Amino acid sequence: MSRARESKEKKMEKIKKSSTLFYSELIQYSDDELYNLMRTGYMVMGEINLNLAIDSDFELADINKYERWLYGVWFFKWRLW
Repeated sequence: MSRARESKEKKMEKIKKSSTLFYSELIQYSDDELYNLMRTGYMVMGEINLNLAIDSDFELADINKYERWLYGVWFFKWRLW
């Protein structure tokens, strides 16, 4: 086997090992904790959505502009990976 092929296989093995997701590293919640977190999140989003429904077209234009900018930042960040 050539040295270049061995080197490539070693790199691929290293990537495979480093990309493994370990169950112990995941954030784990009990059913009650998850329910409370989800409930709180929905309550907060409900307030945000209510405020958005009340806002004028001028204020919504600012929000839309910000969201397009935010998407662009996210998109190009992940595209560079």
